[in-house]
Amino acid sequence: MIFIKALSDLHFVNIQEFVDERRRDSEILDYKEDWPNDLAKVMAAMANTQGGAILVGVSEKPGTGKPDRIVGVDNPRGLDSLRQKVTSIAYQAVYPPLLPEVEA
Repeated sequence: MIFIKALSDLHFVNIQEFVDERRRDSEILDYKEDWPNDLAKVMAAMANTQGGAILVGVSEKPGTGKPDRIVGVDNPRGLDSLRQKVTSIAYQAVYPPLLPEVEA
């Protein structure tokens, strides 16, 4: 399960296996097919409960809250840009600021 491994130890195959388990989204798990406009709100909500994981690039089966498949997202600037984007949103748009872990 993705919640028991260090984020740096996760690989694509781990995410694929997790998606294949079809776990429903919850307070600690959210699937986003593309970059959400309200990413700061989603991160703040998770931070105010138990924390959690946001899997961006995973589509949901309509009306189920369960993942359908990994669709990926455009990331033309690379992993460092992705980390910077998420960290910037978490630090500037959420109070108190968050320091999220980001992996791709």
